[in-house]
Amino acid sequence: MLIKPYIEKEYPTTEPFTGINIIEEELKEKKFFVVMENKNSFQGLLTISDVFERRKKLVTDCLTPKPSISPNSTIHQALELMHSAQTPALPVIDSNQQFCGVLSMTKLKEIFKYYELNRTQNFEKKISLSQKIKEQFFRNLSHEIRTPLNAIQGLTEVLLYSDIPDEEKGNFAGMLHAKTDELLLLIDSLLNLSRLQAGDFSFSPDDVVKPSEVCDNLEIKANALKEAFAKSQVSIKTSFSLPENFSLKTNLAYLQEIMIHLLSNAIKFTDQGVVEFGCFADEYQNAVFFVKDTGTGIPLENQASIFNAFEKIESDHSRINPGMGLGLTLASKIIEGAGGKIWLDSEPGKGSAFYFFLGPKQKPKETKSEKTGLN
Repeated sequence: MLIKPYIEKEYPTTEPFTGINIIEEELKEKKFFVVMENKNSFQGLLTISDVFERRKKLVTDCLTPKPSISPNSTIHQALELMHSAQTPALPVIDSNQQFCGVLSMTKLKEIFKYYELNRTQNFEKKISLSQKIKEQFFRNLSHEIRTPLNAIQGLTEVLLYSDIPDEEKGNFAGMLHAKTDELLLLIDSLLNLSRLQAGDFSFSPDDVVKPSEVCDNLEIKANALKEAFAKSQVSIKTSFSLPENFSLKTNLAYLQEIMIHLLSNAIKFTDQGVVEFGCFADEYQNAVFFVKDTGTGIPLENQASIFNAFEKIESDHSRINPGMGLGLTLASKIIEGAGGKIWLDSEPGKGSAFYFFLGPKQKPKETKSEKTGLN
C-alpha cells in the first residue's frame, strides 16, 4: 500500500527564527513542526526530542538532520523508517527534491485503526456467513438423505407387502430405482467434493468419445431425472452442431458427471418447457458442451456465487428445491482442474444456459504460408 493517498498537505508549521519558548507547549501537543521559510521553502522537521536535547533559543538552532521519504514508498517502509529514526513524522521529498507534504505517525495509526476495524468486521461477517452455510448444509443434508430413504422404504414396503397387480410392480420398481439413483448421486457428490477440496484430483483425457453417443446415453439419465423430480411438463431435447464423425479425447467419466449435475439442476428448476443439451464445435473445431432450460433463471447478482459449495438460489420462498447446492460446485471444480472453462447466460423468468469445455482450447494449426508470412 503506497503512502501517496496519506500524505498530509495541512500540518503545523513554524519559521526558522521563531523562539522556542513561543511554540514549546504547542510542540508537546502536536509532536512536530514543519519548518518553512522563503515562500514555503522546506527547511526541516522540528520534533520534541530536538528541543529537549538541544535547549537552544531559536528553532534554527534546534534542527537536526531528519530522514525523508519518497512519495512512491509504501506504508510499511514509512513505518520502519519512523521507528528506526524515532521520529513522529517524515517529510515527503520527491526525486526533484520538491517537498510534497508530511507523513505523520498519528495519521498512519488512524489509518491502521480503521483498516483493522474493517478487517475485523469483514472477518466476523465471513465467520457468520460460514456458520450460516454450515448450519444450512446440515439442515439440507438431513432433509436430502431422509427424503429418498423414506421413499425407498415406502416403495419397498409396497412391493413386499401390498397386493398390487403385476403390471404396476414395474412402475414401483422404476420409482424405487430412481430414488436409489438420487441417493447415490448425493453421496457421490459429497465424496467427490471432499476429494477435490483435498487436492486429490487427476484429469487424464484417455478416452476417445463421440459427443452424440455420450448425449444419447445421457438422454436416458435425463428422462429418469425428469421422472424422479415429477416434471412431466418438461421435454428433453438433444442438439448437435458438429462435423461428421466428430470425436474428441477427454475423460468420459468426468464429462458424464458434469453433464448429469447440469441436467439435474436444469430439470429441477424448470416446471414446464424444455431442457436442451448437446454439443457444438466452435470456430477452431473445439467441442463446447451446453445445457439450456426454460426455467426460473438466475438473477445477475447471484450468478457469481452459484458455483460456491452449498449455495442455493431460492427464487420462490414458498417452495424448497431439492438438492444440496453441490452440483455446480463439483462441475466447476472438475472443469477448472481439467484446464477448461464454464460460463452461463441467464435471465430471471427466461431460463439459463450453461456452457463448458474440458481441457485447454486448441488453437488452429498454422499453415505453411502463415508460418513463413506468405500470402
